[in-house]
Amino acid sequence: MKKSHFWSVCAAVFFFVVIISGCSSNSPSAPSAPVKTLSDPFTWKQLTVTNPFTPADWNDAVVFNNKMWLIGGRKIGGEIIAEVWSSPDGADWTLVTGNAAFGPRFRHQAVAFGNKIWVIGGTPNNGSDETALNDVWSSTNGADWTLVTGNAAFAARYSFGACSYGGKMWVMGGCESDVGYTSLYNDVWSSTDGVTWTQVTSAAAFPERCVFKPVIHNNKMYVIGGGRDSYETYLGMYYTWGDNDVWSSSNGADWEQLTGNAGFSPRTALTAFSADGRLFAGFGYTSNEMDDIWYSDNGKLWTLISRDITGTPRFRARALVFNGRAWIIGGSSCDEGCALAEVWYAD
Repeated sequence: MKKSHFWSVCAAVFFFVVIISGCSSNSPSAPSAPVKTLSDPFTWKQLTVTNPFTPADWNDAVVFNNKMWLIGGRKIGGEIIAEVWSSPDGADWTLVTGNAAFGPRFRHQAVAFGNKIWVIGGTPNNGSDETALNDVWSSTNGADWTLVTGNAAFAARYSFGACSYGGKMWVMGGCESDVGYTSLYNDVWSSTDGVTWTQVTSAAAFPERCVFKPVIHNNKMYVIGGGRDSYETYLGMYYTWGDNDVWSSSNGADWEQLTGNAGFSPRTALTAFSADGRLFAGFGYTSNEMDDIWYSDNGKLWTLISRDITGTPRFRARALVFNGRAWIIGGSSCDEGCALAEVWYAD
C-alpha cells in the first residue's frame, strides 16, 4: 500500500471514530456503577465545631461553590432568622450575612441550581398566624440576594419538598395554613429559571404530605416519608401521622411506589440522602424524636444501621454529601427551644 493511501485511510478511520464518539455522548446509556464516596457510611462521628453556626431548626442546607451552606431557620426561643452561613469543612462556619434580603423565614427550601443558591417559599411567622410564601430568591455568593419572583405560579406553601434534577428546579407537596385551616399538597412543579413554573401534575400518586425532603438517587427523584392528617395548634402545625412510604419518578409526573411500609417507623421531619448507590434515611419524629439511620439499595428493602447514632434523638436535621463525607447538621431534640449546633459525619 502506498504511504499516501495508507495515511488517507487512517485519517478516514479517525474521522469516523470521532463522529461516532460525538454521537454516542448524546445517546442514552446504562447507568454506570456509583463512584465510591464513603469508605464507611455506617460509623458516625461528631466533629468538633470551632466556629459554630447559630443553633436553629427548620433551616435548609445546600452544597454550593465548594462549601456547605445553612440558610434561615428558627432560633432557640422562637426567633425567625435571615442568616446565611457557610463552611468548607463543617468545623469553621462563617456568617455570610445576618440579614439576607429574603427576610426572616423558616420551613422554606434551598436549592443549588445554575451556579446560584435559590430560596423558595416558607413562612416568616412562628405560631398559629403562619403566613405561607411563594416567592423565589437567588444569589451567586450567599450575601447578595435577588427577588426572582414574589408570586410564583404554585400556591404559597411551607414544609414542602424542592430539589434540582434534570436541568430544572422542582417544587412538590407541602402545606399552607391560615388560623385553623390547613391545606396539604401533592402537586409537582418545575422551572428552569425560577420565574416561570410549570405544573407537571396537580395530584401526584404519592399522598399529600408535609415535612419531607426529596432525594436524587440513581437518576430519579425520591419522596420518603413525611407528615399527613394534620391540625392546627397554637404553636402552629402538628402532624398526627407520619408516613414511611417510598416513591420514585424520572419525570415528576409518573410516580412509582417502591414500598408502602419501609422498615423504619412512620415519621415526619426525617433526614435522607444518597451516597454510593444507596439511599439513607433516619432521625425524624414519630411519637418521639428518633436517633436511627437506615439504608436501602433499591428503596424497597431497608436495613437498620443503628438506633443510637448520636446519643441525642433529633428531627429536622439536614444531610449533605460533600468532600468525601456524609454530613448530619443541626436539627432539634424537641419541638421548641432545643435547636442543635452539632455536626456529625461518616467518611
